Amino acid sequence: MANLALVSGLMRGYLGARPLSSRERTALVAILPLVHVGYALTEIDYFHGTTHSAENANLAYHGFLLGHCAWFETAQGRALLDHVQRELQELP
Repeated sequence: MANLALVSGLMRGYLGARPLSSRERTALVAILPLVHVGYALTEIDYFHGTTHSAENANLAYHGFLLGHCAWFETAQGRALLDHVQRELQELP
């Protein structure tokens, strides 16, 4: 699982550079499981269209795109989202 202290440090750094509104803080937790989707789709396209590797395209689709989204439904994923939400409520 992600080191929650590192996640907290990263959040403090970003919020120190650009504070988030209450609406942005709420949205951050909601969209966090989806932030990788654009990149995952480019990986699938690359493996399918450029390298013509069905095996790697399948891996990118199932392992990276779907797997990453599904991870956020696990106990570890929920714990990370809960941690981010708590931090966002406590940080200025």
